[in-house]
Amino acid sequence: MKFSKYWLLVASLSINCLTAQIQNNTTVYIADSGETYIESGNYSFGNSPAATSTSRTPSNYGKLSFGLSATWTGASDSHFIDGYARTYSNIPFVCPVGQSGVYAPTKVTPSATSGVDAAYYRSNPSTIGSALAASVSAISTIEYWDIKGSTSAIVAISWRSSSNISALTGGNINRLTVIGWNGSSWNEIPSAVDGTSFLGGNSTLASGSITSVSAVDLTTYSYFSLGVKSVICQPLTASSEIVKTWNGQWTPSPPTLAD
Repeated sequence: MKFSKYWLLVASLSINCLTAQIQNNTTVYIADSGETYIESGNYSFGNSPAATSTSRTPSNYGKLSFGLSATWTGASDSHFIDGYARTYSNIPFVCPVGQSGVYAPTKVTPSATSGVDAAYYRSNPSTIGSALAASVSAISTIEYWDIKGSTSAIVAISWRSSSNISALTGGNINRLTVIGWNGSSWNEIPSAVDGTSFLGGNSTLASGSITSVSAVDLTTYSYFSLGVKSVICQPLTASSEIVKTWNGQWTPSPPTLAD
């Protein structure tokens, strides 16, 4: 099946179920509360210029959904889901999302088949909140992901040259971490840089991916970005026997010659 003309989905609370091999060579838009569900088969992002997009209205955004046996091919900087993708799988699934000409997928492994949604925002995460937990020393100013669900999921997010990871981490990729917003602060999500990125190739400062070490509760965290782990030094017991601790600043006071 190929889409050969402009297709606009506007019906509220409707589900369009597709089971064929689908190639989109034109414009597909899924409006508020709309869901196009690919039960099985493959969704091909087809030839450019073309667009697959959904509304981004909070709480009732549209979504392109993939069933347990549904797949996709061909996502790139020229054609991706500009909006929300949903997976009903409980096995690893790469959500082919992006915005503003940037393909920025996230990979999720849900703990249940109740559905996990994901969208990419090419915006400063400070629009969500600016408070950083003590374990986080810096956060990307470029991008974040909205990942929602009523379950938990292992979360992996990607970066590319425009993510400027070298500047964010000071050239030390080992300090990179996934961070999540819990409603009051951006917290470190224990994670590890993937030796081989889920996009293919080795993870480097220029491009790659990073994955949480365990499932993340998506009822607690729904916004994710890339950040830098704080450097926590061991306390220094000075000759004066006063313990001096460095954690971004000296506590209770900086060491002096008297120490």
